[in-house]
Amino acid sequence: MKNVAIPEKNLTSKKMAFWMAHLTKEIKEKVIFLFKKENESDYLHKIFFLLQRRLIKDLSTDKFADIYAQAIVYGLFSTRVAQRYGFSIENVFKIIPETDLILKNLFQDLTRIGENQSLSPILGLPNIKNLSKLLNKQNIDVVIEEFRKNRNIEDPIIHFYELFLKEYAPKQRFGKGVFYTPEPIVSFIVRSVDYLLKTELGCPDGLSDIKIKSYQFEKNTKRVPKIKILDPATGTGTFLKGVIEEIKKMFDKKHKGLNKEVLQENWNEYVSNNLLTRIFGFELMLIPYMVAHLKLGLKLSETGYKFKSNGNLRIYLANALENKKDYDGALNCSIIIGNPPYSGFPSNKGKWITDLVRDYYYVDGKRLDEKNPKWLLDDYVKFIRFGQWCINRAGFGILAFITNHGYLDNPTFRGMRENLMKDFPIIYVCDLHGNSIKKEVGPDGSNDECVFDIKQGVCISFFIKPLNKVSQKHVYHVDVWGSREDKFNWLKTQNINKIKWNNLSPITPFYLFVPQQKDLWKEYQTGIKLTDIFKIYSAGIATARDHFTIQWTREELLDILKDFIKLSHENARKKYNLRKDVRDWKVKFAQKDVIKTNIDPNLIVPILYRPFDIRYTYYTGRSRGFLCMPRPEVMQNMLLGNNIGISVSRSVRGAPWRDVFVSTIITEFGLIATRPGNTAPLFPLYIYEKKKNKILRSSNLTNKAISIFSKKLGMKFTYKERNNINNSFNSEDIFNYIYSILHSQKFRKRYAEFLKIDFPYIPITKNIEFFKQLTKLGADLVALHTLNSNSLPLKDIVHFIEGSNGKQMGKFNRDCYKNGKIFIDLNRKNDGSYFNGIPEDVWNFFIGSYQVCYKWLYNKSVKGKKKGKLLTKNDIQSFKKIVIAIKNTIQLREKIDKLIDEYGGWPIK
Repeated sequence: MKNVAIPEKNLTSKKMAFWMAHLTKEIKEKVIFLFKKENESDYLHKIFFLLQRRLIKDLSTDKFADIYAQAIVYGLFSTRVAQRYGFSIENVFKIIPETDLILKNLFQDLTRIGENQSLSPILGLPNIKNLSKLLNKQNIDVVIEEFRKNRNIEDPIIHFYELFLKEYAPKQRFGKGVFYTPEPIVSFIVRSVDYLLKTELGCPDGLSDIKIKSYQFEKNTKRVPKIKILDPATGTGTFLKGVIEEIKKMFDKKHKGLNKEVLQENWNEYVSNNLLTRIFGFELMLIPYMVAHLKLGLKLSETGYKFKSNGNLRIYLANALENKKDYDGALNCSIIIGNPPYSGFPSNKGKWITDLVRDYYYVDGKRLDEKNPKWLLDDYVKFIRFGQWCINRAGFGILAFITNHGYLDNPTFRGMRENLMKDFPIIYVCDLHGNSIKKEVGPDGSNDECVFDIKQGVCISFFIKPLNKVSQKHVYHVDVWGSREDKFNWLKTQNINKIKWNNLSPITPFYLFVPQQKDLWKEYQTGIKLTDIFKIYSAGIATARDHFTIQWTREELLDILKDFIKLSHENARKKYNLRKDVRDWKVKFAQKDVIKTNIDPNLIVPILYRPFDIRYTYYTGRSRGFLCMPRPEVMQNMLLGNNIGISVSRSVRGAPWRDVFVSTIITEFGLIATRPGNTAPLFPLYIYEKKKNKILRSSNLTNKAISIFSKKLGMKFTYKERNNINNSFNSEDIFNYIYSILHSQKFRKRYAEFLKIDFPYIPITKNIEFFKQLTKLGADLVALHTLNSNSLPLKDIVHFIEGSNGKQMGKFNRDCYKNGKIFIDLNRKNDGSYFNGIPEDVWNFFIGSYQVCYKWLYNKSVKGKKKGKLLTKNDIQSFKKIVIAIKNTIQLREKIDKLIDEYGGWPIK
């Protein structure tokens, strides 16, 4: 990119961001170069030590250069937008409000280019001059108007930073959650908080209320404003700007009739004494912090307010989740507002906030029975807990956030929901949906979009804690579906008091913040939960490197193992594209694990990777070895003897529930569900133990389950194997009965909303004959899904017709299917090879999130530079079996529903 002429005119907003990013990178490189040449008393070092002392203790050279370059480039852009005409670097200093000394000094330095030779090596860089030229020559109004129009925003200075960072450092953008909130959302939340203050908290002046209250802090009594507002992840100040605008609007309305001079004088006094003392912000990243100071300072300047001295704006460069410093009472705010970052891989791991979140690990006084509660450590959860802590400290208030909507119904968050209800007797939830991971669509099947450029769905939540105790708790809920524009229009026109809210009454054990059919829920719970039927279960094996640790054949895997242990760590990483090490999987750990076993061929075992998709892996049973998490507590039971396990997803988002399959071998983590947070644990039928060179087998069924089935059926349970159910039943009978029930389409439809939030409850019949017949149908399904040859009527309904590409898989997608034919190369649909005789309902058949026929072939097709698989005779025969198995599964599901209807339908008696 060096020595490329920078265009001066007619740039789009995206191109402007691109060139700004390009210049920022060049300035950063130059700063690093000059910094290394300088002495500690020189210009850059002085700024470095000032930033280190005042703002960032762990500042590195690279981080400093990054901050300095971004500050110059984005600072100049911001002032260019604010100073539409007559822009020059020399004028920048004049319009920077005195809200932060470091920022003021930095831009003052920019105005002195050429005056001081000690400054010129950096501030006289051609890159900075090019940036000034670019900004000066560009028709900034055109750029901003195009940017505003495409994003439905009003303030380009705040929101353009997201676009700039996307071009400059996209990982930094995602890692820190830099996604700024559109004005319709900000306006709705700010207006709603103002209304709730007036109606629920007894503050008739809303956000502009200046009443004083007393509170205890470190054994001292302090008198502070009753209504103080904190945005703990303020970013570029979007929400605080919205608060200022709302307060100014109310101030002007209240003082209507005063002449201009008196109104301005009163406003200036109000800002100094009653506004700046009541709004606070924390921001972790320096550039958004800088933009927040700049933008809020300019916003107040626009109202006519003149900053009298440095430090009037209470925006702090600090991590709200890791710092309990009070910052002039910032932690005693009664209004917590904003858009905190959310990430399933949290960046905030401080002990203080993590310990606070532990409160969410309990429900109904008992610890959550969660094998992997990591989603409770998502940053947005921590910010909600932080806001809850602040408001409890203040004694009353409102927590108003827009966040990931996963906490509303995910079972892992049930303790969080119960805990929030205890502290906040009034809760409003506006679910904006838009979750592309869940593949959400509107109730009428229409398109549903997220209000941000992210995959997660979001919701707006208001948690209200009144001064006086409220005897009855209320959770109000509303769904908002549609396009992004539809949702923005809804937010612009709606007021919280005009929305038709659903009044929920969340109950144990889930305390759902979504509507629920309570009568049907009671009926559903008369069954027995799957986790109460089996003693042990766990998610499938997590490899951390599927493409490397799982191969099509034993021979391919053996060759890779032999080569892998001969290579250096870095050569192995490069050759097998193993990426950077992570905590639970490192190249050296994997090599050490394989070497320790001396590549034992007996440890190369089949693994069910996806439905009907059997591959091979190397199983030592050691965690953090060749496999990241081999789950030996469950998977060893699939290796030590004949066994079968049922794999069931705990929760499903968006799509219909169809998340069940069986396996006679070990299974992979994503066997039937790749959706984030949705694993498919395996429940084995038998437990195997090694004792004195003997392998003993026992049932994995709980005594509770055996007792319930026995009492219901009036039959004895036996551990023996036998062919027919007469006066007793055994483990396999229960297993097959469960599998049959879970394949009932009417069961899935009737209890759809419950199947989406937790492991299924299995209804138990007391009719022995009904039980026998369901068990037989379940056994037939198990045989089909394990491709038991005796259960597959191998009629010639599927044929492989060989064409010009032979058995070579090529490019493959869903367009390869048409009129009963599946072509194995999209580019050869005229003369290429294909499977014939594939019914449409078989082609469209899903198990979990997998369209089976499509995915089975797709996994063997061309991917990037990787050549497609050459189908073997066994591959072709296996695919034919899969088609037959699916065709018969569809017929058996119909038989199951017909049988249930014959015995009285639902609920099962």
